[in-house]
Amino acid sequence: LCESLIENGALKNTDDYLHYLTLAANHNFDAFYALGETLWYGKYGINKDKKKAQRYLRLAAMEKCPNAFDLLNKLGITIYE
Repeated sequence: LCESLIENGALKNTDDYLHYLTLAANHNFDAFYALGETLWYGKYGINKDKKKAQRYLRLAAMEKCPNAFDLLNKLGITIYE
């Protein structure tokens, strides 16, 4: 569903994207990771929020998401606060 909100690399509606991705993140470590990465880098024109990004990336890593482990390591952030 989130992918349907993206057209040519740009979001059609930022609020809808964040809403659906946040809902998905409540049940899926890949969504935790996607939300964390989006918030960290400010992808798709979304304002960066590194505090929230770290929270979601850590949740993904705790659920054994390899991409989250890799990104946290690259950013020099530990899995636990």
